[in-house]
Amino acid sequence: MKVIIVDDERKSRETIQTLIENYCEGVTVAGTAENIEQALKCIEATTPDVLLLDISMPGGSGFDLLKRVPKITFEVIFITAYDDYGIQAIKANALDYLQKPVSIEELKQALEKANTRILEKNTAGGIKSLIDQLDTTKPSKMAKIAVPASDGLVFVAKHDIITLNAEGSYTTLVLVGGKEILSTRHLKEYEESLPPGDFIRVHHSHIINLEHVIHYQRGEGGAVSMTDGSVVIISKRKKKDFLDRFTS
Repeated sequence: MKVIIVDDERKSRETIQTLIENYCEGVTVAGTAENIEQALKCIEATTPDVLLLDISMPGGSGFDLLKRVPKITFEVIFITAYDDYGIQAIKANALDYLQKPVSIEELKQALEKANTRILEKNTAGGIKSLIDQLDTTKPSKMAKIAVPASDGLVFVAKHDIITLNAEGSYTTLVLVGGKEILSTRHLKEYEESLPPGDFIRVHHSHIINLEHVIHYQRGEGGAVSMTDGSVVIISKRKKKDFLDRFTS
């Protein structure tokens, strides 16, 4: 059984590859990729049986990758570092996912289940259903995310988030109604896990929810006024990305 590992973190790719090579008899790592473009080339070149796919990657999610594959003929095992958007849909379609750090027992079990589906020629049905359900270019109004805080997890509806602001290695989430939550996660982790159709990083210190933008002020980079009355500066290098969201 041939597998491809798709994960933007080199250490994670190497760890999973080592686990497979040392503990998963009959499984061969046919290739690895760190982004969507590399993954597409690797899939075409190796025709894998199984894709071990990280959900959150810079430049596009694992779901975005699947939408670009002309015909899915392989099993998919999703990999996630935390409660990514889409997990509930993955569960609903009886698909497997592994939580980082990946354990050898869970990895072996997931690969064995994938192999069973391959032998039963029951491949890709759940994936097609998942792709039909998920559209990461549109807002998911009812979806919530788990926000790690100092005293546990706070569950927040994504459409209630107005801005996310870096506080050193922590992040402050500003919500509708004026509530603020200090999260123990880095801003970069939110950039990679929040749906790119809804949220955009406009500055090294700020992510905004496009649903809450009410005015753009021209300038070198410019600035946006949000529904809570706050003003967020847009960096010069992020200006085009921001404006493209409203003109594409």
